[in-house]
Amino acid sequence: AIKDNDKSGLWTLDVADKAFSFSRDPKQIIKDTKTLSFSDSNFEWAPDSKNVLSTLQEEGKKEEAFTRNFLLNTDQLNNEHLSDITPTIQNIKKGWVDDKELKNKEQFNHVDNAGKTLAEKAEITWSPDETKFIAINKEKRIIYDTKVKKSFPLPEAIHYVWYPDSKHVILVKQSTISISEADGTNEMVIYNGNFDQNVVFPWLPNGDKLVIAATFNTTISKYPNLYTINLKP
Repeated sequence: AIKDNDKSGLWTLDVADKAFSFSRDPKQIIKDTKTLSFSDSNFEWAPDSKNVLSTLQEEGKKEEAFTRNFLLNTDQLNNEHLSDITPTIQNIKKGWVDDKELKNKEQFNHVDNAGKTLAEKAEITWSPDETKFIAINKEKRIIYDTKVKKSFPLPEAIHYVWYPDSKHVILVKQSTISISEADGTNEMVIYNGNFDQNVVFPWLPNGDKLVIAATFNTTISKYPNLYTINLKP
């Protein structure tokens, strides 16, 4: 979201490595208008990453009377094709949930009963190649390998992030970031210091860097910046 005269609105930036990338510049997908301030809106990605849902709220009125929702195509400037989808927003979000549940059900079609039992009442995160999943609940933090049909305990961490090769897991802890094998062994600390535990992810697609958000000099700015940690020599 940018608020700067004629640049005000919502922008996207493609950060994925691609064989053919003709333009890596930010792309504006919606401009602020006289009546709609998209730069002040709440926004979220649709599950397919092809659209952004922008929700605008007008101050001084009851929420049900002033909320507006716009589904924006990330491949174009949307100002000429704006349509308030608020009357159908609940159906759209329900469709997103249904699609996610259907995909999750399809993923478990090839999982044996032991794996399904481990996944019950747990938060599941599938590996990029969809051959393993992390299952987390109050009692356990495990990885289940659907190919070898075995489970492996994970070290304690605040968050777990899959590495792009599906063979390693990034362990986000209070003041450190580690990486381990997909069976929870060979844990190695790759960063120790100040960072935002909610912003840690690999640079796709090869994962040769890790992106973090951190504030190293509070005298210059109290807001964090994005930094990369090189994972390969």
